[in-house]
Amino acid sequence: MGQEDEGSKHRRKRVVRLQWAKLSHRQLETEMTSYPDDFSPQIGGLDRFKNLIEKNPKEIVEYLRMRPKECEMVLGLSYDKRCTPSTFVEEIEGRYRVGWYSNGYKALHMHDHLAEAIADFLLFSFGKPRLTTD
Repeated sequence: MGQEDEGSKHRRKRVVRLQWAKLSHRQLETEMTSYPDDFSPQIGGLDRFKNLIEKNPKEIVEYLRMRPKECEMVLGLSYDKRCTPSTFVEEIEGRYRVGWYSNGYKALHMHDHLAEAIADFLLFSFGKPRLTTD
């Protein structure tokens, strides 16, 4: 791939800023949803986030929003999983689906923003209350 020109960098930064402005006005909360019967925490490869998930939802999403490469890394970890049952996050038609896979998809949440999806995935993977948005 070629190098990005200054105009592209500026447009990308502007899009990120606009997306952040939209997100910052949304209410972020967590809720303890009923977890699948065969659920168990799935923290393999996610140890570096165990302090982050103790923060409030808005702080978690803010942290992730400012670190898109970390979000992409976590998304890649999810795609690389080869065992079930397991938590997962995946992109579907420009949105992100987070849930549990064990003989089918369960406990599904959809998110419009990658940072929100990764926050939900991390919280779910550690067995914490899940991220919800309104």
